[in-house]
Amino acid sequence: MFNTHSHRSDVQRRAFTLIELLIVMSIILLLAAVLIGTVPGIFKRARIAQTKNMFGGWATSLLSYKSTYRYYPNLGAGYNSNEDSYFTLDQEEVGQNFVRALSARDMDGRELTDEERKNLNRKGQPFCTFPSEHYLDNKPQKHKLADAFGNTNIHIVLDTDDDNILKLKNADDFRADDIGLIESTKLNARILIYTLKKDGGSSSDFEDVWHKQ
Repeated sequence: MFNTHSHRSDVQRRAFTLIELLIVMSIILLLAAVLIGTVPGIFKRARIAQTKNMFGGWATSLLSYKSTYRYYPNLGAGYNSNEDSYFTLDQEEVGQNFVRALSARDMDGRELTDEERKNLNRKGQPFCTFPSEHYLDNKPQKHKLADAFGNTNIHIVLDTDDDNILKLKNADDFRADDIGLIESTKLNARILIYTLKKDGGSSSDFEDVWHKQ
């Protein structure tokens, strides 16, 4: 004899299982949507942290260089001991001099010539290294330093007049409260290294990243 009660219970159990499955699938899809939405933000924050860490290492190396030689390295025509000096590492000679001064080697890894050592790091002392991730597309052979977003327009301001104050020519590029500007254009620091989102234009995924020390 057909048990209608048992049949009805089986149907209810199957229906309940289907409802549970739909609920679980809905939760999974919701979590996936949330995760997909947050992944770009996670990657961006990781790149910012990586860039800040890189800039921080460079700044510490510049201060070590200053402690050793009593002056900052002369990276190019922007050097002026009577005022703060401004450099952009995207300029080929400046970028090369920066690596040579701080690592005592050229971008391709070769040792410096006597003339290069005399001008940039006469003791041949390595203050820091420049691993592949410090270069554009992780390729030292491109001879272009870059932040974690691929921005090669890395700006450096040095307190070459030794007053422990940087007088920024482009203070409008920064939010005063974030960077700690004083008197609208002055920064209580000896070194500022930064990249700007605007360097890449409207379609770029660059970000403003800076480190002062």
